[in-house]
Amino acid sequence: MRDLDSAQRLVAVQPERPLNPASNQKLITAIAAVELLGADYRFETSVSRSGDALILRGSGDPDLHTAQLHALASAILAEPGALDGVRRLIIDDTAFSPRRLGPGFQSDGPGLSYMAPSGALAIDFATVTVTLRPVPGQRAAAVSVSPPGAAFEVHNHALTRAGARGIPGVRTRAGEHGATIIEIQGTLAPGRAPVVVRRRVSDPGMVAGAAFAAILTELGGPHLPVSRRPRPDSRGWAPTDARLLATHRSRPLVDVLRSALRYSNNFTAEQVLRTLAWRASGEAGSWEAGVAVLERFALALSPTRAEDQRFVNGSGLSRKGRISAAFLLDALGLAQRPGSPSQALLASFAEAGGEGTLRSRLAFAGPRVLAKTGTYAGASTLTGLVYDRAGIRAVGFSILVNGADLQASHTAQDTVVTALLRALD
Repeated sequence: MRDLDSAQRLVAVQPERPLNPASNQKLITAIAAVELLGADYRFETSVSRSGDALILRGSGDPDLHTAQLHALASAILAEPGALDGVRRLIIDDTAFSPRRLGPGFQSDGPGLSYMAPSGALAIDFATVTVTLRPVPGQRAAAVSVSPPGAAFEVHNHALTRAGARGIPGVRTRAGEHGATIIEIQGTLAPGRAPVVVRRRVSDPGMVAGAAFAAILTELGGPHLPVSRRPRPDSRGWAPTDARLLATHRSRPLVDVLRSALRYSNNFTAEQVLRTLAWRASGEAGSWEAGVAVLERFALALSPTRAEDQRFVNGSGLSRKGRISAAFLLDALGLAQRPGSPSQALLASFAEAGGEGTLRSRLAFAGPRVLAKTGTYAGASTLTGLVYDRAGIRAVGFSILVNGADLQASHTAQDTVVTALLRALD
């Protein structure tokens, strides 16, 4: 624990020992991003025209959704003749390197949404929502997917069967030419409510491109085949004759990061890390370059501790990352410092008993406790701030537990924070 106003250490047990931080890594990624890019940094997604092609270009926006593609398509179609002669759609996701799954992310399994891939052009957190409905009088169950588009290949073996229990299994895997194959096996009882499952997609860029093409067709535009802009990688790409048709700008970075800090969204953290890499070097954003940015940030923030920290990715979804409690408090102290760009991030932290990962913990404390949780591979972590009743004095805490029972870890962490609250009464 540390008084963040005076930087005085209050209580410490092995504070310099680097441990697996789990999702407390997101604090470092978020603070570094806002300090280096600025709280008001915005991601841009654009549509240009070159000859008979539309070019849909992404710059890493973690908060791009189908609704924004609708807005882009509507803006283009509002201009008479804008798509006359257009015959194809090219997606440009070269702001990031070709690798999609971050270090620590598993390539196998059912395609869990919290292990979604990263890409410079991605929508809906690089996930697909699969909705299953029993169909009275028919054997097969009905399936619908969102977002729309031809990037999904559905293999539906789900049946409507009387007496069925549980829900069908849903898996996603990579198919050919950027397709995401959705495999569904199992049964649904005839009267059961719809079942909704989220899974990761295989190729975020192709999903976004196919969805945009489908939306254009839906709104009365031409039916366009989708292809990817060929590499090699570069800072950005557009033919010399390309004419900008429409641009979407994201919310400010400090607001975009709320999904990473309050809800622990891994996808957002990885998108931001790779954006840091791209903006710092001009090269296609990679995890290696993103980690190098964090290492330089750590050296500037805490020269005596930097070499002991090990960053692997932006989210903390890794068994190999190591960060000490003392270093986490160094970063938290920067965010608490009046006038620092990252001070605005505090509004995006989870509040005790409020929305996000602290919903069921320390509810009595309310806004007096702002924190980031972390849980992965035997690690349970909690780092944040406790305020006095006047909301003026703030004490930072970081409690990292590796290798213990999860419930016991939560109990210990909550006990420490409760004691701190009482001390500040």
